[in-house]
Amino acid sequence: MRILLFFLISTCCFAQQEFTGLVKDISGNTIEQVVVIVSDSLSQQTPENILISDSLGAFKVSLNSNKKYVLKTKHLSFKDTIVGFNPAKENKISIFLSPNNHALEEVIIKHEKPKVKVRRDTISFNLSKYIDDNDRKLKDLVEKLPGLTIQEDGSLYFKGEKITKLLVENEEFFGGGTKLGLENIPADALEKLEVISNYSKSNLLKSNRRTEQQVINLVLKKDRKSIIFGNVSGGSDFSNFYEAQASFFQFKRKNQNNLIVNANNIAQQLIGNNEAEAFSNINSELFNLIETPIAYGIDKNEFSKIDNKIVALNAKRINKNSTWDFLSYYNLVNKEKSFTEKTEYLNNNSIDTRQEFENIQNKSFYFRATNYLKNTKKERLFANAIVINNDTNHNKTASISGLGNRDYATSSRGENLSINSIFEEVLALTDNETLVYGSNLSYTNSNENNLLASNQGFLEEQIPWLDQNLYSLDKNHRKSEFNVQLGAIYYYNLNQNNTLFASNKTSYDFADLTNNQNQLLENESAYYLGSNFNSKLRFHTMQSDFKLNYNYKKDNWNVDFGGVVHMFSLKIKKYNLENTSSETVFNPFTNIRYFINTKKQITFNYNSNINLPKVNQLDDYYAVNNYNTVTIGNIDLNKSTTQNFVLKYTDYNIPKNYSFNSISSFQIFKNTLEKSYIFNDINSVSTYYNQAKNGFNFRSRNSFFYLFNTWEAGVSLTYSESVKHIDLLENQEVANKRINFSPRFKTNFKALPNIYFKPYLAYNTQKVGLNSRDFESIGFQSKIEYHFLSNFLVKTAYNYSEIANEKAFSSLDFEFRFTNKLKYLDISLNGYNVLATRFNTSILQSSLFRIENISTNLGRSMLFKVNYFF
Repeated sequence: MRILLFFLISTCCFAQQEFTGLVKDISGNTIEQVVVIVSDSLSQQTPENILISDSLGAFKVSLNSNKKYVLKTKHLSFKDTIVGFNPAKENKISIFLSPNNHALEEVIIKHEKPKVKVRRDTISFNLSKYIDDNDRKLKDLVEKLPGLTIQEDGSLYFKGEKITKLLVENEEFFGGGTKLGLENIPADALEKLEVISNYSKSNLLKSNRRTEQQVINLVLKKDRKSIIFGNVSGGSDFSNFYEAQASFFQFKRKNQNNLIVNANNIAQQLIGNNEAEAFSNINSELFNLIETPIAYGIDKNEFSKIDNKIVALNAKRINKNSTWDFLSYYNLVNKEKSFTEKTEYLNNNSIDTRQEFENIQNKSFYFRATNYLKNTKKERLFANAIVINNDTNHNKTASISGLGNRDYATSSRGENLSINSIFEEVLALTDNETLVYGSNLSYTNSNENNLLASNQGFLEEQIPWLDQNLYSLDKNHRKSEFNVQLGAIYYYNLNQNNTLFASNKTSYDFADLTNNQNQLLENESAYYLGSNFNSKLRFHTMQSDFKLNYNYKKDNWNVDFGGVVHMFSLKIKKYNLENTSSETVFNPFTNIRYFINTKKQITFNYNSNINLPKVNQLDDYYAVNNYNTVTIGNIDLNKSTTQNFVLKYTDYNIPKNYSFNSISSFQIFKNTLEKSYIFNDINSVSTYYNQAKNGFNFRSRNSFFYLFNTWEAGVSLTYSESVKHIDLLENQEVANKRINFSPRFKTNFKALPNIYFKPYLAYNTQKVGLNSRDFESIGFQSKIEYHFLSNFLVKTAYNYSEIANEKAFSSLDFEFRFTNKLKYLDISLNGYNVLATRFNTSILQSSLFRIENISTNLGRSMLFKVNYFF
């Protein structure tokens, strides 16, 4: 940490300054479109920057005050000129050009667009420099672009920072989620890809604050901006596995229409976690829409059967000052899981074996309509969303331990209806004053039923009334909640560099919760313990947050600091008894950002969060959700406190083809809002969740990347450490340390195979009380892509991992693709898990126990696919 701080402080000492230049002729008239080439006076062969003067003849450039520079100019109508500039002695750059008196009979200008163009907040990639005939979808192109990384769930990162939204022609594509676009947008329809930092949909607020949003905007080719285009594909192994997909896109100036349909049983998930976040983020300054019910966990290595069907529709109507955006999807997922789990307890060498079969079905429907109205004085947002979700889960478990054989069966069904409406306006009161105000109304109704049966008692120490030979449990949970939120933000620009803003958000909740938990016991003598637990709770909560923020920005500095005051009032009526509680807490924050130059910046963030109890934590009874889990509520209204410190350094130099990114975070926490105790069959703790009384987390991630002409290389080093004090373990200290070293290598040849290889090596230390254990985990990801011909492509991917010298996972996928010369038809053979056995094994080991999990995975499959583009 000290080394990192020394490096950052040393770097700041050589900070660059921004200088303004002006180009004029000998008469004093300004000249536009003059090319200015800036070079170090000691190495003039390598330009540091290339600029073009604007309509007023001006340009800006960041220079190091410890260097001397040479500026060369080029213009057809003026002579080439060379001037020197010393930043330590001069404040402004003045260049005077003499007219070119030579007559030109014919001038032929060959203009070639650069691969990458950099502005302060925008990096633009010219995709024609990267694409070839085998790049069919956006995902194929993005994997070639420097600095962009795709995660397995479809999330997209640039320079280590997450991309929050995906835009097409400056409009959100299916709400802005990245996975839908990566998997479906044709690559040959695109002209440019722009990475935009400090993104803000509101023009009125751009000058008032800096956002942390980073988005991608896709610019289409002109011939694709009016026609309908897309693709239809289908694949099968003519036995067990299949995939069918269709996508239709139309991007006109005044309307956009997009439809995506997909059905498969090969674990392809069309909507990812990023979509759920993007659907809720409607670019409101005050509120978010309700969460989207995404069917998470579609993993081919965890489930033995997966059927996934989805239909998604996105339509926009764009006028001069108003945009209507309609988004809807229906998703149906059926999954089956079968696995055997063997737990070996290292303190007494006892072994428990559990065999489990589970069937899960999820149905979800989502509809969202938003309207965005804007002009020079007012911007208005109106959004509505409806969510209907239905989940069904059936589980059968057979457990074998030293106490004998036990059988468990659980069944659960949940239904949820949510309606949400948001209204918000941004008003420019004066040149220096801006007001944001709005409201958020939401209604939720849910019903959940859980059935549990077994031939043996369990959790005797926690729930003595279940200490019987036979029992069944029926738990019904109903919730009805209505929420109203009102909010406002007032911005006042004191001057060009100072902004003050204050905000208030007040919310009111009214809810009814009913819980009925009934046990049917075999032993009549135990009935006096009680078999029915009924809880009816009605509560009113009011919370008001006051925030005061001061923003300072001058030259290369951007500073925010302030605080949030939370006022919380709760009124509970339970068993005809009323209880009232109120709390006031203060959360300070500070954000400091220093721009060394257009490529380098340092950021420091601090915030304190004191979280108050949530609605579902106000019940005091033991909630049994499955055969080995008990949840205890938070009726004492304990608060959870976290202190967060984050230091970031970024150096992303496109002209010199390298990047360095360092992120260090430190978190101190105290208390939790909910406790879940998970036991094994003999009532010993096997796993714990959210039970930390206090502790800290530290994480430092440092990565370096360099791009050469035909290959790229990178390396990342991550150190993490956490210490927790656990109530359940008699306040024992639980500590984890991990060092992860991961280089990566990727080639980009035209006539040779391209290789991607990313190994990793991790050192782990786990400590619980006086017990400690050290072990290593290793693995790698590898891909090979070879363009045999302009229309024939081969891809292979092999992943392997090992924990404590034992193999944990391996898989091999491949694709052979043939494209016809007209580029509208693909024929391919795709293989999934082709070298994996029918079973997938994972190993989890700590100082207390070792768990080996053998799951029946989806199995090997080879699909013959046809893909038609239009």
